[in-house]
Amino acid sequence: MRRIASREVSWKPCGLMTLPEADRDLAYGVHRHEHDGIVTIEFFYGGGFPVKHSVYLHRSAGAVERNEPLEMRCRWAHVKRLNERWYYVGD
Repeated sequence: MRRIASREVSWKPCGLMTLPEADRDLAYGVHRHEHDGIVTIEFFYGGGFPVKHSVYLHRSAGAVERNEPLEMRCRWAHVKRLNERWYYVGD
């Protein structure tokens, strides 16, 4: 998160980024999106068959609520809060 916050990594226009070589064992993909000034970053680290995703999610502010009308809430069926800004999400 320090590298992301300090802009040491660059984002593609679609919100995707590739982690630096030294950090690629942490996640195979990273996606960033912003809604109402809240930045959400998803770190994809696991999966399975049929298609399943395991993701750590970081929010710059605010909690993820079950009734929240964000694209993310439609995409992730399982949400577990880990601390103030970090969540485990999956489908």
